[in-house]
Amino acid sequence: MLDKISPEENVLRLEIIALEKKIELMQQLASTSGFFEYYFKLISKKPNRREAFESANETYFELFKKYRYSNYDTFRQVISANYKKTKTK
Repeated sequence: MLDKISPEENVLRLEIIALEKKIELMQQLASTSGFFEYYFKLISKKPNRREAFESANETYFELFKKYRYSNYDTFRQVISANYKKTKTK
């Protein structure tokens, strides 16, 4: 016989799933490479790179209550420096 799930249990399960997704996103955005990966995924979904950055940075703010990068130009400098590092290896 199958046990019925109460509405309260179902709500709790859905909340757990949402929290697990939030934790996964936080773990990704916590690293520089994870933030870059998230940003590059957003590029195809946004009208331009600046808006992709702003969306990623706002998501970071919503999760961590601070911005990862102060502005788009700072972010571009970090990307450029990382690209140069990987090119010289």
